[in-house]
Amino acid sequence: KPMTTDVEEARALAAAAAARPELFFAVNNTASWRPQAHAAAAWVKAGSVGRVRHVACVMHSPLLWLFDDPANVGWTKPTGSMRGNGFAWGQLSHLLAWVLQVTGLEPAKVSCTMTFSEASGADLNDAAVFRCVCGASISLTGSGAVPGNAHEDVGGDGGENHPHAGKHVSVRVFGDDGSLVYEGDDQDPSSGDLVLLRRDGGRETVKEFLFENYEAEGTGPESVQAFLGACRGLAPGPPGVDAAVGLDVVRCISGMYDSAVDHGGAQIPLA
Repeated sequence: KPMTTDVEEARALAAAAAARPELFFAVNNTASWRPQAHAAAAWVKAGSVGRVRHVACVMHSPLLWLFDDPANVGWTKPTGSMRGNGFAWGQLSHLLAWVLQVTGLEPAKVSCTMTFSEASGADLNDAAVFRCVCGASISLTGSGAVPGNAHEDVGGDGGENHPHAGKHVSVRVFGDDGSLVYEGDDQDPSSGDLVLLRRDGGRETVKEFLFENYEAEGTGPESVQAFLGACRGLAPGPPGVDAAVGLDVVRCISGMYDSAVDHGGAQIPLA
């Protein structure tokens, strides 16, 4: 993830996948292969929230060690056609993939502002608003400036001095008939649930907050299981991120950098 960092390359991959629908093409955004993602997408597709009007989504990650260090050139320095590199490509690709997969929205325009690390040049804090083809909007904010480290015991203190070790993720989808809420700490499954709230009083819940899957133990992420199943010729399970969603993620993030770096945060059409 993301599928690529070049819009034209992403278009070529999407076209190749569309030309061979019998083959398995997927992007390894592990959060989008979780049961909660599939349930949320099914609710939206079934019309449980009505027509989607607005999405508010947030991702705050303890990743200063990654994006604030100039030695991590693959995560902080742009290459090829990239107008920048950092938190948007490295983390918000997960969040956008989840939102676009679940809602089916097609972003058309974006305005974005970013602040950058003085040490590495990477974007650390991002704020974007997308205007979609159907008129809906997506408000997205992200930051990699949370102290701590989600992937190890910082300082060997058992986390005592770094209480915010997990990534905080929040997605709220608002429609004509209801809303969908999914938020929590991705290091703590008990920190949240997937909840559907309907204007007629209905309520449904899928327990636990499961986002990225980077556990070293067990049978591997659901995305890898899907890939292995395809290799074995098994019938496909619920879809995750396909080439079409992968392309839209690349278009969105490329547009964020274009707006922030080249257009002073002004709204621009996505490539």
